[in-house]
Amino acid sequence: MYDDLNWKLPETGKAARLCHVYEKTDEFVSGIYGQQVQETKKSLQNIPSPRLVFTHLPVQHFHSEWKNGKRKCKIICIDRNPKDVCVSMYYFARALEWTRMDLTWDEWVPAFVEGKVWFGPWIDHVNGWHKYGVEDNVLHVAYEEMKQDLKSVLRKISEFLGRPLTEAKLDQVAKKGSLGEMRGNKADTRLAVTGEGSLKKDGQFFRKGKVGDWKSHFTVAQNEYFDRYITTEAEKRGLNIHY
Repeated sequence: MYDDLNWKLPETGKAARLCHVYEKTDEFVSGIYGQQVQETKKSLQNIPSPRLVFTHLPVQHFHSEWKNGKRKCKIICIDRNPKDVCVSMYYFARALEWTRMDLTWDEWVPAFVEGKVWFGPWIDHVNGWHKYGVEDNVLHVAYEEMKQDLKSVLRKISEFLGRPLTEAKLDQVAKKGSLGEMRGNKADTRLAVTGEGSLKKDGQFFRKGKVGDWKSHFTVAQNEYFDRYITTEAEKRGLNIHY
């Protein structure tokens, strides 16, 4: 059993690191985001293995060695239904100081559907990763599954990583992974949004975290439009969406 979850990184004292990794950074990533990418690439070289990082990268921008078959790392790919992603991303973009996102909700929905947002289009991003499975060292987990039974998902993850945990430790991790606990853990927000002034004064990193919040935002017309271009296409590609 691996009961020691204190996988701290000596350099930062944090258990994970935001990771925007592009191989050819200087060629096409600029501005504040480009600076984050470059800083991450430098610091990753100094972090001892096993390294724990998280990213939103689409598979086409993942490291070429991995795509060419050298898959030493293990990847946990977390999906969420696209309507809730659309809502969550809207509020998160508006909460960040440096994005200067001023689209209204009515403008945001078509932008999301058309893939004119970060890491879009959603359908291509998710479908790209779903071409890989456990045989490729990729474990797929649904956000909705975690909300329904977090402990079971944690058990699946620990087994995938080859670090099985006791029931007591699983309970401990599940408690620390609750929305209430994470809201109270300021280190988590600093971990994900780096730099002074990243969040506006009234911005929230942890908002509702509920399944189905899209129902209180989408109009009937927006829902039909979304289904026509995303839900239907996802079904054609064999993607299982948990609305």
